[in-house]
Amino acid sequence: SSSSNASVNQMNGSDGGGVTFSALGFGPLVPVYKEDGSLSGPLKDGAQMNNPVALINDQVVDKFRNYFQGTAFLEWEILSGLKFKTAWTYTYSDRKQRQFTSGENLLSYKGQGYAYMNDQETTNWLGENTLTYSKTFNKDHSLNVVAGFTAEASEYFNNNSSGKGFDIESLGYWNMGLANSSLLSVASGGNHSAIASWLGRVNYAYKGKYLASVSFRADGSSKFAKNNKWGYFPSAALGWRISEEDFMKDISWIQNLKLRASYGETGSQAITAYQSLASFSTTSYVLNGSSAVALVPGRVPNPDLKWETTKQTDIGIDLSVLGGRISLVADYYYKKTSDLLLNAPIPGTSGLNTIMRNIGSVQNQGFELTLNTHNIQTDNFNWMSTVLFSVNRNKILSLGENDEDIYPAPRHPQGDMLILRVGEPVGSLWGLRRLGTWGEDEAAEAAKYNRLPGDVKYEDLNGDGEVNEGSNTITDSGDKKIIGN
Repeated sequence: SSSSNASVNQMNGSDGGGVTFSALGFGPLVPVYKEDGSLSGPLKDGAQMNNPVALINDQVVDKFRNYFQGTAFLEWEILSGLKFKTAWTYTYSDRKQRQFTSGENLLSYKGQGYAYMNDQETTNWLGENTLTYSKTFNKDHSLNVVAGFTAEASEYFNNNSSGKGFDIESLGYWNMGLANSSLLSVASGGNHSAIASWLGRVNYAYKGKYLASVSFRADGSSKFAKNNKWGYFPSAALGWRISEEDFMKDISWIQNLKLRASYGETGSQAITAYQSLASFSTTSYVLNGSSAVALVPGRVPNPDLKWETTKQTDIGIDLSVLGGRISLVADYYYKKTSDLLLNAPIPGTSGLNTIMRNIGSVQNQGFELTLNTHNIQTDNFNWMSTVLFSVNRNKILSLGENDEDIYPAPRHPQGDMLILRVGEPVGSLWGLRRLGTWGEDEAAEAAKYNRLPGDVKYEDLNGDGEVNEGSNTITDSGDKKIIGN
């Protein structure tokens, strides 16, 4: 466990900028202090800028943190080769922030003072229970069986309040009630999520050269809809250690040669809690001349939300030669992810913009190679090298019933900057295609687009004489195909 606290200056200032920025930009002819001893500013040659000393003296932030983690486990050998293990971990963390900014000298809070308080509390517990059986039969048959159950739960709570307009600043953040009631806000929230898993695995080897493994797991997550909380994910693998065969015994320069093949399914629950449920948020409106608070829909429910599933096939080879001085690992893989968890657009008439859905599928296929060499090894010098090479091709296969384009966040002020489109890689950039700058000999053509020589030149894709949203296209596929090191 651990705890810490600190009293620090926020250093980011207010509307006038941070301490360093203000120190560089504050008028050099303006003294830090006035003749009466008070701080000068906020000003800079007629423009508004915070006095850097005021940023340091008039703002304080106290931060506190407590952290605890405890783990306990028990292992019991029930019979020869049969073991039971249970392990439990509990984690607790809380963070507190207390901030007060004087309203005496800083732009954002001039004459009003500002206080802010925030408390965050996180708890997590994890329990793992496994039963393992290992046995070798007749020296040739090796068996390892694992069965288990795991469970994990997390809870988060957040509470914050802020206020402006303190007539009395000497108490700092200790009495939030002194803030102007119309400028006082309080908010709180939290979430809870849990996951439980049943799992099993069987590994078998014959004479150390024929290898087989099968596994299965059932995962249940609180994040999904009532009838879809559980997902089921099998996997299997085969291996053949060719170097252990009799016909390889005379090839002394090969120490290890192994072929591998596997197929497996995994699930993803990478969404925030409650996405399958409806939510409401608050808004204010005027009723009979007074401000009132109302609840409005914040999220559309999805009773069909379920696990995102990835199915992957892998074929590989392991090779080690010359006494292990050179080793090679090569893999080809094909991976398809379906039932993608995406915020899909919905008609604006619903009052909202998106809904969390399982739509579409994405494929990744590629090749990975790792080469390790032990070049020189002496008592005084050791030189090893590693070469990595990979090729990956990513492509969106489908995006729901109509395969309509999706424009995910983030966005820029001019519009969307990312696009999901069938046939294109995930992460494709969307926008105007830059052709360079307008030259002096293109002044007449540039004028058609209200541009001058030297301005940025964009491609008019639809030929309508304007550069607007109709000229947007995929400017970068985002599919980085070859990586080497």
